[in-house]
Amino acid sequence: MPQTLKTSLRGCYEIALFLKQGVERFENSKAAFLQSLLIPLLMIPLQIPLAPADPELSQYPLMTLVVALSYRCIFATAFFLGTVWLLTWPLERKDLFFRFATAANWLNVTAYVILLLYFLPVLSGVVPQQALGNFLLFLIVFVMALMSFTARHALNTNWGVGIGIGILVLIADIIAMAMLGGIGIQSEAVSVMPPAESAP
Repeated sequence: MPQTLKTSLRGCYEIALFLKQGVERFENSKAAFLQSLLIPLLMIPLQIPLAPADPELSQYPLMTLVVALSYRCIFATAFFLGTVWLLTWPLERKDLFFRFATAANWLNVTAYVILLLYFLPVLSGVVPQQALGNFLLFLIVFVMALMSFTARHALNTNWGVGIGIGILVLIADIIAMAMLGGIGIQSEAVSVMPPAESAP
């Protein structure tokens, strides 16, 4: 079945319910994978309004924020998918990589919606940010669990490998944020408009 928007969104919804057929809705093809690479990029503008609730990104003016989010997205995606691709060689799962990578890219949509459960109350001032720290941790672990579930079934591997790949999502994002400081992206680099972040 061709990889359509409807099929992809349905897959995201079913994966969020830990349904195996959600993973199977994603094509195991290079064309579907290349198409899915647009998803993380398209999510960048949607992350900008969330920046005030992110300590790492709230310091940036708008144009610097766009650069930071773009860098974070590209580096984290490349690092994560590149590492998983290398891992599929010793696991003898190279032939299944495109399905996993396609699903993983589309899961950016799922992760964004899930993390809105934290960002919306914080940004609206309904709940203090400090009061939702444990809730945010729970949501992050939940997103990692979804990625582990996807890796387990898309790559047809064991849960140990799946959980490791789920943890790798967080590691990739942490490294990307650390690299932002390393290359010297500072809030004063571009002074255009006030800040406006990111979700995984």
